[in-house]
Amino acid sequence: MVRLVRTFMSCIAIPERPLVLFIDDIQWSSAAEASVLAGLISSFTARGSASPIRNCLMILCHRMNELSPSTAAKIQESVDKLQSKNESGENHTIAKIQVGPLQLVSLYLDISHCRTTLKIF
Repeated sequence: MVRLVRTFMSCIAIPERPLVLFIDDIQWSSAAEASVLAGLISSFTARGSASPIRNCLMILCHRMNELSPSTAAKIQESVDKLQSKNESGENHTIAKIQVGPLQLVSLYLDISHCRTTLKIF
């Protein structure tokens, strides 16, 4: 399964049309799904892989206290491997961003403001 998804992604993520892959709620992923994600993360390489994934931005999101230890370990292991590729001369940017709870009232006011300003109906 990982090879199929990796080959597909390497075909559609080209310099003229990069791919942004946003995967939300990985805290609910099964062990098999976490393995696929880990395999995809390890496929981000400049060389050496049969179907390397280039020209792709992958964003993974999860709730802070709900990610299972096994899923977290698989993802972290792949991220660590990707960081070690940086040390060998490849260039991958890895950023971890922690966001706190959103203020629903503030979000609603922002949306309301956009509706009145931009006339979105």
